[in-house]
Amino acid sequence: MRILNGKNVFHTIRMDSMKRARAHRNVRVMIIASPTSPLGTIPTRNGYDIRCSQLFLALTQLDFVEKIFTLEIVAEQNVGEQKMPKSYVFSKYIPYIIQLSNIDLKIIRRNYARSGALNRILNNIILTKAFFKVILYRKFWAYFKASNFIFVENTYPMFPLILFIEIFSKFLNKIVILEMHDVFSFGKKINSLIRIFAILVEKILMSLPSWIVCVTYEEAKYLNEYFRKNNISVIPTSMLFFETEQSVINAFNMKTKLIWLLHDYKHYKLVTFIGDLRTPVNKPAVDYIVKVCAPLLLNLRKDIFFVIVGRGYEIWKKEDVPENVIFLGYLNQDELRFVLEKSDVCIAPLIYNTGFKSKVISYILAKKPVVLTKEATLSLPLQYLPSLVVTSLENFPFEIINVIDNKDIFLKKAEISYNYFLNNFSFEKFKNEYNKLINILMNVYHQ
Repeated sequence: MRILNGKNVFHTIRMDSMKRARAHRNVRVMIIASPTSPLGTIPTRNGYDIRCSQLFLALTQLDFVEKIFTLEIVAEQNVGEQKMPKSYVFSKYIPYIIQLSNIDLKIIRRNYARSGALNRILNNIILTKAFFKVILYRKFWAYFKASNFIFVENTYPMFPLILFIEIFSKFLNKIVILEMHDVFSFGKKINSLIRIFAILVEKILMSLPSWIVCVTYEEAKYLNEYFRKNNISVIPTSMLFFETEQSVINAFNMKTKLIWLLHDYKHYKLVTFIGDLRTPVNKPAVDYIVKVCAPLLLNLRKDIFFVIVGRGYEIWKKEDVPENVIFLGYLNQDELRFVLEKSDVCIAPLIYNTGFKSKVISYILAKKPVVLTKEATLSLPLQYLPSLVVTSLENFPFEIINVIDNKDIFLKKAEISYNYFLNNFSFEKFKNEYNKLINILMNVYHQ
């Protein structure tokens, strides 16, 4: 955990008090989040879901945490809902789960497809409306009042709900930790009234929580420069749930479309992109692949095929997709592992900066070379990751060819990158950072 500014409360606390076990203080935590599937199940492979599940799992394993209450608004509860391994015990977990209506889901999906800051605001109004339905009930208030810590997983900019939670937490003497997942992606490049509104919202949100946690140091630096915030910690996402260990997979249990990769395409070079294709970050990247990169490579190399994995492929009309592009849709973990194993190179031609790059981490842990833009490298220590080839969109197709033609060299580099992540982004380290943070805040607010 890195602290942005040395002149903050962390340095007012003696090291011995940081290490003291507060066994007599049974901590009760509430997590407010909007994951795709409930906490306590294997998360779907997007950065927000994985981060929420990692926090949840870390808190369940801290001895001094007595209870974990959650307020979860689950968009697609039936998708990817797999039980956690039996070794994880959730006796502390008291969930309060809300399912979005089909009408709300349709609106959200339509706005995803359209992208844009205004549509993101409309999506989050729907989420906030669903939350407010719940907080009118007595059970929510019982959980809220019983909690010492409130973790708000920011579905940005879910302003009304977060503001509500922050204000009432002040009155009830709660410690609110606002987790910022995606500081850069909302409105940063928009010069309009929406951008002015976004800055105003940000300033209000940042002024109220007890503490802020960012995924990357760059995001914390941005918040400090623009909003003068010093109560910020940086806790990078761990590699838990990203693992793609080599495994023997029975092709007959795979979807038919995956068997194509095993048989029809075994003599081709496969270039893979994964992500939710409806999001404002991934949609422009897929547009670039379909409209620019794939057609260019079709003329240069007939043996290269693009494999695109994720929900939302219906946005692209079949007649507009080049013959060297395959959309696979949503895949479960085994299917995704299978695709990554068969890939020659993975790509991330992103145009916008966002938080922790879940897709890039998946590529690294699959031991595959990666071609990506500078925007996809935020928070990544490039000096230790030689398998990452950073380039511009103009040179992107040529770097793909270069990596494929020098596959053996880049596979050795991919092994180095994999080992670095294995040693530096463990879940144990992630859990210890939250252990430290909670103990420090307990000392600060309960002296």
